[in-house]
Amino acid sequence: MIKSIHQVHFFIFKNLKSNSFIPIGLGLLSGFAVFYFLYFFGAYGIQKGTSYSGHSHLFRSLSFGLLTFVYLSLFESWLKPKRVESKFIYALIWYLGLVILGSHLIFILFNFFWNWQEWTMQAYLLIMKEFPLMMVLPIFFYLVVKTKFQTENADKDYLLFQSENGKDRLKIRSKDFMYANSSENYISIFYTTEEKTQEHLIRKPLKVL
Repeated sequence: MIKSIHQVHFFIFKNLKSNSFIPIGLGLLSGFAVFYFLYFFGAYGIQKGTSYSGHSHLFRSLSFGLLTFVYLSLFESWLKPKRVESKFIYALIWYLGLVILGSHLIFILFNFFWNWQEWTMQAYLLIMKEFPLMMVLPIFFYLVVKTKFQTENADKDYLLFQSENGKDRLKIRSKDFMYANSSENYISIFYTTEEKTQEHLIRKPLKVL
């Protein structure tokens, strides 16, 4: 029972750490960046006074930041296609799509605060230009952190078997490892690849391994 509880706790912690916290980081970074640039630097040419809808500069800046946080966190955490991870071009298209979507959401919220009187091409082009510029640093920083995190996790998920002279090496995923048999100074490593059982012979006593 205790062992099962520990396994459940480990499973939950591992999935929260890898599948939730890191993707949500994109939303947090981007949402804060939008709020920071709007409130302190007046991005979009945002007016400091009260909007036509009766909302203050602080409230509007927080709203734009919250909108950015919510939509990026949702898309990156739960709606992101798995194929995005495999090729650079898919990842590029994915993040460009997120930025374009965000630009339009920001434009709609912007018009809400000004009673739809900014539904003009000039206002649209301004946001289409400034929102992507604000997203460059958050997305770049997020991708650097994410890549480093995934690399560290990938190394932990692999087992490395090496012969005594170091010339023969076998690196396999932990979940693919089945078992090992020893025969004098050799070890037979059994593992699976594409649901097929493979065997690799390494010169090294099992007690040394």
